[in-house]
Amino acid sequence: MKNLKIICLTKKGLVQAIQVAEKWDGPCQIFALQKAMDRNNFNRATSFNQPLSSLLSVLWPENNNILFIGALGILVRSFAALLKSKFTDPAVVAMDEKGQFVISVLSGHWGGANDLAKTLAEKLGSQPVITTATDVWGKLGIDVLAKKWRLIPEPYESLKTINALLVSEQQLTVYSDYNVSNLLEKAGSGVTGLLFKPSSSLCSNQTEQNSPCAVITNKDRDLFPAAWILLRPANLIVGIGCRKGVSADEITSGIKAALKQVQKSIFSVKCLASADIKRSEPGLQEAARLLSVSCVYYKAEDLNTFTEANSTIKTSITAWQKRGVKAVCEPAAMMTGNKSKLILPKTIFSKVTIAIAEENWPLSG
Repeated sequence: MKNLKIICLTKKGLVQAIQVAEKWDGPCQIFALQKAMDRNNFNRATSFNQPLSSLLSVLWPENNNILFIGALGILVRSFAALLKSKFTDPAVVAMDEKGQFVISVLSGHWGGANDLAKTLAEKLGSQPVITTATDVWGKLGIDVLAKKWRLIPEPYESLKTINALLVSEQQLTVYSDYNVSNLLEKAGSGVTGLLFKPSSSLCSNQTEQNSPCAVITNKDRDLFPAAWILLRPANLIVGIGCRKGVSADEITSGIKAALKQVQKSIFSVKCLASADIKRSEPGLQEAARLLSVSCVYYKAEDLNTFTEANSTIKTSITAWQKRGVKAVCEPAAMMTGNKSKLILPKTIFSKVTIAIAEENWPLSG
């Protein structure tokens, strides 16, 4: 659960903040303007004396849930300069000093502000205020579906168009590379306006018809020219072996070339994987940062054990003689994830060796 950061500017606001903190189940911290503090509550909150915008600029990048107790206008003016993207901005909720209303202000769907407002309102006996159109009209927004199933929308600019379509009572066909019946079961009974079909039924004439559709896939966008939006599961693991001192650019270029060979999307890369001896390799660390993914490292003995149990893995005499490891990129990729299967065997790209494994996405059959 994300941390809840509660901000208040007045004594009455602090009283309300303490009530919220007492009823909140997860980690929580109160920030109160210095003039709102007194000796009875100095140990219940962290005081601040800088402008609200300065405090928000510190909390903003930390991926916190933010609750502001006070006037909505003050809050909006204070965070306006911090706005970047609905996929990176935190959930922001506002509440009046009496706790009568809890307003979802920012990142209602992707950031979770709508759910946060509803949860707080339920705990406090308040009225949640949700203004996103799909919620007002009882529709499941495609961004809500994507977040629930941990899918990355591409391009995310299409979310607004598709949600507007759903609100206007039009139907969106969602094609999937994965088990459709399982997807429907996970969606529950609240799905309206979405028709699920296997991606194999996506006809070539879909382009001419220009019917609105989304596709759940980790394959190249070029394979689905008719799709209005692609929803990407993060289920590709890229195993990396590299020479000492290799640059991040050489690694990322190799990854892109490898993905192209198997017609997979870079948006579906879940993580990188390599040998523990590469943990301090700057280029590998930077490549992971540039791709916004983590890098998993395995000890030589674990890689060797896995390699010995899988006769199809390509071994390297050089790696064994120099580093005591029989193989790196293939076992590292296959060991990571849920029932991962190798879709690209060890391939050399200049100073980098790459293998790609595809894990069994949790919603697939």
